[in-house]
Amino acid sequence: AAMSELVAAFLVAEDYVAAAPLARDLLASLERSTPRNDAEIAAVTGDMAQVAAGEGRLEDAETLFRRAVAAAEEATGGAHRATGLALNTLGSFLHDQNRSQEAEPIVRRALRIRERTLGPSDPLTAQTLCTLGVIALSQEDMLLAESLLRQSLAIRERADPPARRSDLAESQVALARLLLSTGRAGEAESLVSEASDHCREAFGPLHLRTLVAMHLRADALAATGRTTESDRGHRELIAAIEALAPPRPGLLAQARGDHGRHLLAAGEAARALEVHRRAVAVSRTERGDDGGAPIPLRRLLAESLYASALIDEAIAEGRDIVAVVEAADPRSLDTGAALVSLAKYLLAADGAEEARPMIRRAIGILDETSGPSGEPTLKALSLLAMSFVATDELAEAEKVVDEAMDRYRAEPDIRSTEAIGEVIGLRGFLLRKAGRVDEAEEADAVVRRIEADRRR
Repeated sequence: AAMSELVAAFLVAEDYVAAAPLARDLLASLERSTPRNDAEIAAVTGDMAQVAAGEGRLEDAETLFRRAVAAAEEATGGAHRATGLALNTLGSFLHDQNRSQEAEPIVRRALRIRERTLGPSDPLTAQTLCTLGVIALSQEDMLLAESLLRQSLAIRERADPPARRSDLAESQVALARLLLSTGRAGEAESLVSEASDHCREAFGPLHLRTLVAMHLRADALAATGRTTESDRGHRELIAAIEALAPPRPGLLAQARGDHGRHLLAAGEAARALEVHRRAVAVSRTERGDDGGAPIPLRRLLAESLYASALIDEAIAEGRDIVAVVEAADPRSLDTGAALVSLAKYLLAADGAEEARPMIRRAIGILDETSGPSGEPTLKALSLLAMSFVATDELAEAEKVVDEAMDRYRAEPDIRSTEAIGEVIGLRGFLLRKAGRVDEAEEADAVVRRIEADRRR
């Protein structure tokens, strides 16, 4: 029992070097013991699977997780807490490997078993509710995800004796991520601020879970307009990642990329450019000379170059990005978005004639991938209209704006988005050019209302 507790403690601390030999010795002891406790053997097999996953041996980990489920079912007949545990850990592992479709029915079965054997208000039931909520979030089923995550958090908050701080933090971070993605940054920041404190106390300042909570809090602060606090939060996060041993360059590049993105949104283009150059450099060091850097990071760098008026460099980076994503899939959303970005940079260099066919091609791709009235598609139409404005073809620009408005009105769930704000703003500009001042002022009022909606 003491060895089992120690293995669990090392796994929570992600100290796989210490956990591995203990788990092997424990399994050997259990297999020699009489009477044989097959449920405990299944649990320790699951521990060994977690060690393998932590060490990056993913095939071994999956084999061990599935073996743990089979052993628990054989030992207990299925509807037992040991089977619930084995199913929950297997489902979490599959979700972490981006296999949510496989994970969902496994975790649902774990939930049924835990509700039946432990009760609906047990902390372990809350753990499975949280896992299922995270899976629903990854599948963009926001209503279901929020319901599950709030249930999980409520159980853990009411637990008697009080739930472990690490368990509370798990539910808080997952719910905060959902709230942030659905525009409720204030509530998200409050939750994740508390989660950061819990993680520091439970794991220490340099644990991955602590760093994840710090990162999410810095993002939430930026989304609530608290730029100075967000900047400080990102710098603290980056300093913590830089102190890790061994180094985690991928994590560092991601943190710097997000930091620069928020600086760019706050109008600090020069600082954003410096941060994004360093993010790309770190990523290339990790991947090797032939590995390049992830496209999302390179797109952020290109945007920083553009915002810093380094248009030629932005165009060069944009052309490279288009070449990479086109080679991967010429009809993907990434390709459509990359074409739009490059066209925007070309327009800034008076390259309307080259940009225009590029935008038309992007619209064709985005119609299929984002939908005729999707945000990326409307942004592309707005850019196409601007290409006609750049060459003083105002009648053509007006036709494109009218098309964008028709697409927007055809959407049954009309939303106030940045893209439609751009389109209506451009319409106001064209109306003013045509001398229709009253209509232009009406359009400007709509744009101001959309901006107020977005700020709220």
